[in-house]
Amino acid sequence: MPRGAYGLKQFDVSPGRGISRQPLKEIVECRWIAKRVPHQRRDSRRDGQSIAITGAIGCGKSFLAMVISSETIERGFNVRYWSLSELVERLSKAEKKSEALKKINEADLLTIDGFGLGALTAQEQSLVFEITKSRADNLSTIIVS
Repeated sequence: MPRGAYGLKQFDVSPGRGISRQPLKEIVECRWIAKRVPHQRRDSRRDGQSIAITGAIGCGKSFLAMVISSETIERGFNVRYWSLSELVERLSKAEKKSEALKKINEADLLTIDGFGLGALTAQEQSLVFEITKSRADNLSTIIVS
């Protein structure tokens, strides 16, 4: 994601869009993202919250997710942004799934776009479950569907 390409100022918060400027400002303050405790050997991130962005095709869901992700990067967090198909493919091709999952979970925020756009095989469904389960209750995730 190019730095500065997606910012809060570029997001249209006109009436009828379903979100106003104040809640969006609160979201990009990143208090919902689990923070690391400095100088700890083990991953100390806990209590991260997640966001689901849903809506009709073309309403700006992906752009909103990019704005939030970009603003999160600007605040010093490690962010990964993938489409669901890219993420599943990455895990499917990994020789060691646990190592690939660990690398994915290094991200303070994982944004998964295109959730539910196509049918997944049973193996792909299992991978999606592993990803979401590994982040649940601790690490922050944005799901765009």
